[in-house]
Amino acid sequence: MRSPWCLVAVLAALPGAGCASYAADPVALDALVSSDAVTVSREHPSDPIRFTPRAPVTDVGVVFYPGGLVEPEAYARPMRALAEAGVRTVIVPMPSDLAVFAPHKADRVIDDGPWVIAGHSLGGAMAATHLARRDGLEGLVLWAAYPSGSVDLSSDPRP
Repeated sequence: MRSPWCLVAVLAALPGAGCASYAADPVALDALVSSDAVTVSREHPSDPIRFTPRAPVTDVGVVFYPGGLVEPEAYARPMRALAEAGVRTVIVPMPSDLAVFAPHKADRVIDDGPWVIAGHSLGGAMAATHLARRDGLEGLVLWAAYPSGSVDLSSDPRP
């Protein structure tokens, strides 16, 4: 299986597929439909959105925190693209669309296996906060984000 670094390369290519608006648009919502390549699952609008590749290429998954005041569905296209590349991906909806209210919510969706935590903007800052306080995550991917001033990752050995 590939290392977490392959995820960084795939995520680096995603901004072009990214979030054109803060609210989910009808085209982005099309990405919430299962296909031959990806199974999409979500029981309730407040539940995580899971993108499971039918042919995984890595055992490392990505748990993703949306940016502040951004609906989780707005990230459907880029997270689906990641799943189509073979990476299981979970978008974690946040209370009031603000990850600062639940920075450790990833614990509710992470199952067995290695995981990387990622996030956009405020979601990225809270993903860094979560990573700093939790063992077992393989790495961090920030999308237009940086850790808050109280989070020091300078000596963290994870990528």
